[in-house]
Order: sequence, then structure tokens, then C-alpha cells
Amino acid sequence: MGFGVAPTQFAASPENWFRIPVICQHLDDYDETNAVSPEAQVAWIRDNLGRIDELFSDANAARSCNALIGLEEELATK
Repeated sequence: MGFGVAPTQFAASPENWFRIPVICQHLDDYDETNAVSPEAQVAWIRDNLGRIDELFSDANAARSCNALIGLEEELATK
């Protein structure tokens, strides 16, 4: 099971959907390559929902998407 998140205003763009491990790495500098159980991901989402909302708020969505896309590119190279 996997979880993905996208900002509402950019929902039509597939490149702006991000996996929770990438968001976690962006927010907490947690290495995305570490395996995390679905239960732990749900707990992290629950504990960080406000931070995720703020990441994709109207004021931050474009900047956050650019940063997350850059992080995904770094991870692909890694």
C-alpha cells in the first residue's frame, strides 16, 4: 500500500503527485530509502497533517512542488 499527496490547485498535473516517503524526507530529512511499514506511515501522516497541509497551501504549493520534484530527481540519481 502506498500513499500519495498532491496540492489541490495542481491536481491535474501528474508530476505534482508525491509519495509520502518523499514528503517525509523533505520535511524531516528522513532517508527515503529506509523501509517504513504502512502503519508507521499512517502514524506519521496523522502526526504531520498540518505540516503537509502547509506544504501544499496556496502560498507554498508551487515552491514545494519544485523542491519535491528536485528531491525526486536526486533520489533517482542516487
